Amino acid sequence: MNTEALIIDYYTDIFGDVATKMETQWQEKGAYFGFAEHLQHAATQFEHAPVHNLKCALKHLYP
Repeated sequence: MNTEALIIDYYTDIFGDVATKMETQWQEKGAYFGFAEHLQHAATQFEHAPVHNLKCALKHLYP
């Protein structure tokens, strides 16, 4: 019986330059708060992967 496994690992850096992405891609959508809302909405379809309320955390960082 062969017990070897081939693992192919892929990595995509989607958070490489957050500050620039917030200014260029998310500024008109609410910047960090808009992105937090997007994450909350996108995560609703994954019951097994809850997302904490990011807006509360962001209010402390960006009053």
